[in-house]
Amino acid sequence: MRYLLVKPAVRLRTPVTAIRRSGDRVRIEHGPGKQMTEADYCICTLPMPIMAKLATDFSPAKKAAFSAGQQLPSVKLAFEAPRFWESDDFVFGGNAWTDRLNENVMYPSSNFGAAKGVLVGAYVAGWTHQNNPQAFAALSHEERFRISRGSIEALHPGKSRLLSKGVTVAWGLTPWSETVGAIWPGGPLGLVDRGPAYAELSKAEGPVVFAGEHLSYQGTWQEGAALSAHEARSLVDEMTKSKAATAA
Repeated sequence: MRYLLVKPAVRLRTPVTAIRRSGDRVRIEHGPGKQMTEADYCICTLPMPIMAKLATDFSPAKKAAFSAGQQLPSVKLAFEAPRFWESDDFVFGGNAWTDRLNENVMYPSSNFGAAKGVLVGAYVAGWTHQNNPQAFAALSHEERFRISRGSIEALHPGKSRLLSKGVTVAWGLTPWSETVGAIWPGGPLGLVDRGPAYAELSKAEGPVVFAGEHLSYQGTWQEGAALSAHEARSLVDEMTKSKAATAA
């Protein structure tokens, strides 16, 4: 097995602006000044909302597939704090649910007894109401913190004053992502037929192969993205062998 060092080839701050065909090869346009990179093959892992807006030479069926399905615009929020939930309330891992917009509080399930920990004050994904992710994302960071602090205070009276270093991110508003993941029929882990759009995106188009969590039955998770990448690499290997055999 060969291992390739990827890090030196990574280009930061060069967002892709177009994917074009160049004969039987592919041309990627990116970054300021319309820089271009040509290659024999491309494994495209851009999220579906980005692909739907990108300039491409793909077929109408492929373009329509990028706009199919539903995207999950989750919001997450966390604080650093002394582990009062363990020392005072004997809570070791697990979730607490709320009817507020932050939906839940998630307790760390590792490093029990450490001086401090990360307390997730919200992982909003429509668990309690389908419109919560959009509503929570529309709030300012300060308002999200206020709501989450309120939930933690209700669960642990007098302890919200110990929360610090708050961080929050709304994936639906994050440039170059705009989603946590795709929601196909059956849900992220549903083992059901996902319909023609999923089947279309699972197929290569010319020298371009598609991969990502959105093309895995382990959806919205790193494992699914990795599994999809391995499958895409195998497909490129097959295409390379077929091309070499045809040339011979």
